[in-house]
Amino acid sequence: GVDDVRAVTILGVDPGFASTGWAAFSLTPNPPGVPIEGVLGMGCVGTKPTTGKVPVEADRLRRVGLLTTALRDLIDRYRPILVAMEAPSHVHGKGRGPNANTMYAMGLTYGAFGAVCELQRLPVVIYSPQKVKAAAATVATASKSDVQAAMDTRFQMPLATQHLQGVARGKYEHPYDALAVAVTAAGEPLVRTALAYLGGQ
Repeated sequence: GVDDVRAVTILGVDPGFASTGWAAFSLTPNPPGVPIEGVLGMGCVGTKPTTGKVPVEADRLRRVGLLTTALRDLIDRYRPILVAMEAPSHVHGKGRGPNANTMYAMGLTYGAFGAVCELQRLPVVIYSPQKVKAAAATVATASKSDVQAAMDTRFQMPLATQHLQGVARGKYEHPYDALAVAVTAAGEPLVRTALAYLGGQ
């Protein structure tokens, strides 16, 4: 569980201004075999624009505040050894290059998340979507449904049924991506060192 100091927890995050997915992934040493993997929790944090006469910038900061509060609460709840995030994909408008508003909102989100982790002295790793797909579903061109199926297979359960009861089906991709990001981080030197230490106790 969360209070088991003999397990290493990775918090995976799929940052999004409207929907941020998260997943807490645990690894328990099992010498001399491979670590035992588990999913402690998954979810999605959503924000919506305020209706009414509110300055756009003020509303963006309000939404980022909601997201960062949620991230801080997740860190307090699961006490991860590191936070793994998926890098943003290239977001394009209608044939006119990057969507400036979307990229600006994503920049705010990534910056705020990074600041929360830095203030808590938590290491952060960021992976490209292609690397996450390759680690989770063996191919860098895997679809969202491929990643979801790969995660269900890996953990031998329908994760949505187990962990996403309050999440709309159309939002499932975000926590599944977050779990895939956390799984990708399992090979980080910090994680391997922590597992070796715990396994030797």
